[in-house]
Amino acid sequence: FNPPEYFEKYVEYLAMLADEGPMFSFGSDAHEIEEVDSIALAWQVADRLKLCPERIWRPPSQQPQG
Repeated sequence: FNPPEYFEKYVEYLAMLADEGPMFSFGSDAHEIEEVDSIALAWQVADRLKLCPERIWRPPSQQPQG
């Protein structure tokens, strides 16, 4: 829904943030099961920003109960 230049400007913005050293978390913003694969774009951006795994927040895992 946004023009292509919007995406590039957004990645530039994220790069400025990344230079400050924060952690990032990703989500697909999917509203339908067919949209879940949109998370792949977030990982492509992470690669462009050269984010190391330690800068990507993941919730702590828990062992299933029962």
